[in-house]
Amino acid sequence: MAQKRVVRSVTYKANLLEVSTLGLDEIKVETIDGDKVEVLLLAENTTKQFVIFEEGEEKLILRFQFQSLKRESTVFRKYITERLERGTAIIRVPKNTSINITGENCNVIVDADLNDFSLDLLNSIIRFNKIPKQSSVQFHAGNFYTKMRDQSIDLKTNTGTLSIDGEQQPKKTLKMVKENSQKLRIRTIKGNIFLTSQ
Repeated sequence: MAQKRVVRSVTYKANLLEVSTLGLDEIKVETIDGDKVEVLLLAENTTKQFVIFEEGEEKLILRFQFQSLKRESTVFRKYITERLERGTAIIRVPKNTSINITGENCNVIVDADLNDFSLDLLNSIIRFNKIPKQSSVQFHAGNFYTKMRDQSIDLKTNTGTLSIDGEQQPKKTLKMVKENSQKLRIRTIKGNIFLTSQ
Protein backbone atom coordinates (compact mmCIF):
# COMPACT_ATOMS: atom_id res chain seq x y z
CA MET A 1 0.00 0.00 0.00
CA ALA A 2 1.20 3.48 -0.83
CA GLN A 3 1.90 6.03 1.83
CA LYS A 4 0.28 9.42 1.38
CA ARG A 5 1.66 12.75 2.58
CA VAL A 6 0.07 16.03 3.53
CA VAL A 7 2.13 19.12 4.40
CA ARG A 8 0.56 22.24 5.93
CA SER A 9 1.95 25.25 7.69
CA VAL A 10 0.51 28.27 9.47
CA THR A 11 2.04 31.33 11.13
CA TYR A 12 2.13 30.83 14.91
CA LYS A 13 0.79 33.91 16.71
CA ALA A 14 -0.98 32.31 19.69
CA ASN A 15 0.34 31.58 23.18
CA LEU A 16 -0.46 27.85 23.05
CA LEU A 17 -0.61 25.05 20.47
CA GLU A 18 -3.22 22.38 21.31
CA VAL A 19 -2.89 19.06 19.48
CA SER A 20 -5.48 16.26 19.32
CA THR A 21 -3.97 12.83 18.58
CA LEU A 22 -7.23 11.33 17.32
CA GLY A 23 -6.40 9.24 14.24
CA LEU A 24 -2.65 9.14 14.84
CA ASP A 25 -0.28 6.34 15.81
CA GLU A 26 2.68 8.64 16.46
CA ILE A 27 3.59 12.30 16.86
CA LYS A 28 7.11 13.69 16.67
CA VAL A 29 7.68 17.28 17.83
CA GLU A 30 10.69 19.13 16.38
CA THR A 31 11.99 22.72 16.42
CA ILE A 32 12.00 24.92 13.31
CA ASP A 33 13.44 28.38 12.67
CA GLY A 34 10.93 31.15 12.10
CA ASP A 35 7.38 31.71 13.32
CA LYS A 36 5.46 28.98 11.49
CA VAL A 37 3.99 25.70 12.68
CA GLU A 38 4.62 23.09 10.00
CA VAL A 39 2.91 19.69 9.95
CA LEU A 40 3.92 16.69 7.85
CA LEU A 41 1.26 13.97 7.95
CA LEU A 42 2.09 10.47 6.70
CA ALA A 43 -0.68 7.88 6.43
CA GLU A 44 -1.32 4.49 4.87
CA ASN A 45 -4.52 3.23 3.27
CA THR A 46 -6.38 6.49 3.20
CA THR A 47 -8.23 8.17 0.41
CA LYS A 48 -8.40 11.60 2.03
CA GLN A 49 -6.53 13.05 4.96
CA PHE A 50 -6.78 16.49 6.45
CA VAL A 51 -4.63 18.64 8.72
CA ILE A 52 -6.98 21.12 10.37
CA PHE A 53 -5.87 24.33 12.07
CA GLU A 54 -8.34 26.35 14.15
CA GLU A 55 -6.97 29.74 15.14
CA GLY A 56 -8.07 31.62 18.23
CA GLU A 57 -6.76 34.63 20.10
CA GLU A 58 -4.99 32.65 22.81
CA LYS A 59 -4.39 29.27 21.16
CA LEU A 60 -3.93 27.44 17.88
CA ILE A 61 -5.73 24.07 17.70
CA LEU A 62 -4.33 21.32 15.49
CA ARG A 63 -6.28 18.16 14.68
CA PHE A 64 -6.34 15.47 12.03
CA GLN A 65 -9.13 13.84 10.04
CA PHE A 66 -8.96 10.64 7.98
CA GLN A 67 -11.37 9.02 5.56
CA SER A 68 -10.20 5.41 5.25
CA LEU A 69 -10.68 2.97 2.44
CA LYS A 70 -13.26 0.30 3.16
CA ARG A 71 -12.07 -3.25 2.80
CA GLU A 72 -14.26 -5.73 1.00
CA SER A 73 -13.83 -8.45 3.59
CA THR A 74 -12.06 -8.53 6.90
CA VAL A 75 -11.03 -11.83 8.45
CA PHE A 76 -10.15 -11.98 12.14
CA ARG A 77 -7.08 -14.05 12.84
CA LYS A 78 -6.05 -14.51 16.43
CA TYR A 79 -2.50 -13.29 17.23
CA ILE A 80 -2.00 -11.71 13.81
CA THR A 81 -1.99 -7.98 14.07
CA GLU A 82 -1.85 -5.30 11.44
CA ARG A 83 -0.94 -1.70 11.90
CA LEU A 84 -3.93 0.55 12.30
CA GLU A 85 -4.85 2.54 9.23
CA ARG A 86 -3.77 5.73 10.82
CA GLY A 87 -1.02 8.25 10.52
CA THR A 88 2.19 9.67 11.79
CA ALA A 89 2.57 13.43 12.22
CA ILE A 90 5.80 15.38 12.39
CA ILE A 91 5.05 18.76 13.97
CA ARG A 92 7.72 21.44 13.62
CA VAL A 93 7.27 24.43 15.92
CA PRO A 94 9.21 27.64 16.73
CA LYS A 95 11.57 27.52 19.71
CA ASN A 96 10.01 28.07 23.13
CA THR A 97 6.50 27.15 21.96
CA SER A 98 3.97 25.95 24.56
CA ILE A 99 2.18 22.72 23.56
CA ASN A 100 -0.71 20.71 25.00
CA ILE A 101 -1.23 17.22 23.50
CA THR A 102 -4.33 15.16 24.37
CA GLY A 103 -5.76 11.89 23.10
CA GLU A 104 -5.97 8.17 23.67
CA ASN A 105 -3.42 5.85 22.06
CA CYS A 106 -0.49 7.64 20.46
CA ASN A 107 3.28 7.45 20.79
CA VAL A 108 5.08 10.76 21.30
CA ILE A 109 8.69 11.77 20.59
CA VAL A 110 9.84 15.22 21.74
CA ASP A 111 12.96 16.51 20.02
CA ALA A 112 12.34 20.26 20.34
CA ASP A 113 13.25 23.23 22.50
CA LEU A 114 9.87 23.89 24.10
CA ASN A 115 8.67 26.21 26.85
CA ASP A 116 5.66 24.52 28.48
CA PHE A 117 4.68 21.00 27.47
CA SER A 118 1.58 19.17 28.68
CA LEU A 119 0.69 15.62 27.65
CA ASP A 120 -2.44 13.67 28.64
CA LEU A 121 -2.85 10.27 26.94
CA LEU A 122 -4.37 6.89 27.70
CA ASN A 123 -1.71 4.50 26.34
CA SER A 124 1.59 5.72 24.99
CA ILE A 125 5.29 5.23 24.51
CA ILE A 126 6.83 8.62 25.23
CA ARG A 127 10.42 9.59 24.50
CA PHE A 128 11.90 12.96 25.48
CA ASN A 129 15.13 13.46 23.53
CA LYS A 130 15.01 17.08 24.73
CA ILE A 131 13.20 18.02 27.92
CA PRO A 132 10.96 21.11 27.77
CA LYS A 133 11.40 23.82 30.41
CA GLN A 134 8.13 22.92 32.16
CA SER A 135 6.72 19.44 31.47
CA SER A 136 3.60 17.77 32.81
CA VAL A 137 3.00 14.22 31.54
CA GLN A 138 0.00 12.03 32.40
CA PHE A 139 -0.66 8.62 30.87
CA HIS A 140 -2.52 5.51 32.00
CA ALA A 141 -0.25 2.79 30.61
CA GLY A 142 2.88 2.58 28.51
CA ASN A 143 6.50 3.66 28.87
CA PHE A 144 8.31 6.97 29.35
CA TYR A 145 12.01 7.37 28.43
CA THR A 146 14.38 10.29 28.94
CA LYS A 147 17.90 11.21 29.91
CA MET A 148 18.02 13.14 33.19
CA ARG A 149 19.58 16.53 32.95
CA ASP A 150 19.81 19.29 35.52
CA GLN A 151 16.06 19.71 36.15
CA SER A 152 13.67 19.23 39.05
CA ILE A 153 11.69 16.00 38.77
CA ASP A 154 8.49 14.77 40.39
CA LEU A 155 7.63 11.24 39.23
CA LYS A 156 4.96 8.78 40.34
CA THR A 157 3.73 5.45 38.97
CA ASN A 158 1.03 3.54 40.85
CA THR A 159 1.64 -0.03 39.65
CA GLY A 160 4.38 0.38 37.02
CA THR A 161 8.13 0.40 37.54
CA LEU A 162 10.58 3.25 38.01
CA SER A 163 14.05 2.52 36.65
CA ILE A 164 17.21 4.65 36.75
CA ASP A 165 20.19 3.55 34.64
CA GLY A 166 18.67 0.08 34.27
CA GLU A 167 18.14 -0.47 38.00
CA GLN A 168 14.57 -0.85 39.21
CA GLN A 169 13.88 1.48 42.13
CA PRO A 170 12.19 0.11 45.27
CA LYS A 171 9.85 3.10 45.48
CA LYS A 172 7.26 4.13 42.92
CA THR A 173 7.91 7.85 43.44
CA LEU A 174 10.91 10.09 42.95
CA LYS A 175 11.23 13.77 43.76
CA MET A 176 14.36 15.87 43.26
CA VAL A 177 14.39 19.66 43.47
CA LYS A 178 17.06 21.61 41.58
CA GLU A 179 17.80 25.33 41.62
CA ASN A 180 17.10 25.97 37.94
CA SER A 181 13.66 26.54 36.48
CA GLN A 182 13.31 23.28 34.49
CA LYS A 183 10.66 20.93 35.89
CA LEU A 184 9.52 17.46 34.79
CA ARG A 185 6.35 16.04 36.38
CA ILE A 186 5.03 12.57 35.46
CA ARG A 187 1.92 10.79 36.73
CA THR A 188 0.93 7.33 35.53
CA ILE A 189 -1.21 4.49 36.82
CA LYS A 190 0.25 1.43 35.07
CA GLY A 191 3.05 3.08 33.11
CA ASN A 192 6.78 2.49 33.47
CA ILE A 193 9.33 5.31 33.78
CA PHE A 194 12.88 4.75 32.49
CA LEU A 195 15.54 7.38 33.24
CA THR A 196 19.21 7.44 32.35
CA SER A 197 21.80 9.78 33.84
CA GLN A 198 24.64 9.33 31.31
